[in-house]
Amino acid sequence: MLRKSQLSSPLLVIIALLMAALACYSDDPDPLGIFEFTPAPPTSTPLPPPDANNPAKFVLSDLLLCPRPVGGGASQCFVTDNPEELAPGVTNARGSCEYDTELEVLYIGRLNTDTVYYLIACGGTVGWINESRLMGPVVFPRGESALTTSLGAEGDAFPIASQKPPTPGPQVSCKVNEVVEVLESAGDPLSGQVWSLIRCSGGAGWVEQERLFGPLPLPGTGGLGMIRPDVETVTLTNAAAAPTADNQIGECAPSSVITTNNIERVGNTAFYNITCGDLQGWVEDQYLVEILYRPDSLVLIEVPALPEAEATDTTTDAEGETTGDGGTTTDGTGEDATPEVVILTAPMTENPEFATDSNVIGECPTDTIVRLKQTALVSEEFFYQIECAEQTGWVFEDYVLAGVKFFVGTEVVISERGFIGSGPSAGFYIKDEPSYLGSDRGSLGACKPNTTAHIDAIGIDPDATGTGVTIYYQITCTNADETSETPELTGWAQQDRLFTAEELQSEPATNGLIGG
Repeated sequence: MLRKSQLSSPLLVIIALLMAALACYSDDPDPLGIFEFTPAPPTSTPLPPPDANNPAKFVLSDLLLCPRPVGGGASQCFVTDNPEELAPGVTNARGSCEYDTELEVLYIGRLNTDTVYYLIACGGTVGWINESRLMGPVVFPRGESALTTSLGAEGDAFPIASQKPPTPGPQVSCKVNEVVEVLESAGDPLSGQVWSLIRCSGGAGWVEQERLFGPLPLPGTGGLGMIRPDVETVTLTNAAAAPTADNQIGECAPSSVITTNNIERVGNTAFYNITCGDLQGWVEDQYLVEILYRPDSLVLIEVPALPEAEATDTTTDAEGETTGDGGTTTDGTGEDATPEVVILTAPMTENPEFATDSNVIGECPTDTIVRLKQTALVSEEFFYQIECAEQTGWVFEDYVLAGVKFFVGTEVVISERGFIGSGPSAGFYIKDEPSYLGSDRGSLGACKPNTTAHIDAIGIDPDATGTGVTIYYQITCTNADETSETPELTGWAQQDRLFTAEELQSEPATNGLIGG
């Protein structure tokens, strides 16, 4: 599964400003009438932010949780349109978030001395919530890497809970100083602690986030990253320590692509052993940033479609014709003309920067597979240089949906490494649509092993949460059923089941992808 962003930061900022501006309260000192609006209300004042003398519990940069209340409560964590308490029956709810979902803070306002409200976002939901219902901050967001510490452990053992707190259960044994992946977070209202669900060598389980070190910018081994472009040339050392006159082995330039081989914690600093060109040595974590795609890898350009309401807006020109973005054009007689096909494109710029009316040098159509040339980090935003439509230019990271392995037209091998099922029923089954297939049930049939297949098309299947996609290829292959009247089959197979002949002769290639 490949990750992608959910709701863009610029859109969240706009929503936050609008709702914060509308969150006004009356100068009436009676707090019970604070949200009773009248046709001629008293002067209104925007909900002010907390001041330095009476700060809020959390700050704008914090990632927070809304834990399930002790003893149950509503099925969801509801938020409101205005900074106010939930009404009976949650009749004033604007929307809801799942309990223990990571919440982004967009604005903080103090209603009175004892009451603070937060404008938060989870996925596509934005609304207000009382500070008393929140926990945090979350130090280790989902998908981050962390390092286990010796706090609370004995020797090399690092025990974690198999059940979500506060439910008791058997322990899972991890190792001290082991790099782990954070899967999710949860708040325990009884203890006031934030717990992290982690995956380690011993399995998955829950641990207090205070027992973890990080978050780490990269996995300890096999991580793909680059030297931050905003630093000077970085010195590599022969040991996990700051550079001295005796331990330097070479230098790594800004924006250089690196891979990680090992990690070691020294005090409050994590040192990575990295490969940078022909050099291998140690460097502090502050100089590294993770990247998703290796230069020269293939990526899929995907341009989000306009919202339906926006796509069907119409405008009238001077000749009286009405045209809609949805593609239909009508003349003065009211008869429909040929529908206009709208092709979505990603703007390309000469330099790594956001596209404007004056700097666009080309466009790349959506659903195009392109080869990535370079990666640039500008003001903490990634831009990718690509070749598309006989033009070389830079596109913003939001248009690069996922890494892919093959172009349409590539010949791949039907291998047992792509089989589904086990025993006599195992086979290279394919499906009539680009979606998950876990057995022969629901398949079109099976492709014959040790034969070649032709890639006809590429498809994507977004996951249920909107946070990732799976890549599928439509292939034409030889039917494994030699008695069938159909000698060839055409259907869809997941990307990780397909390999070229060269790949099968070596280790499986990741093509620069992080995650699965």
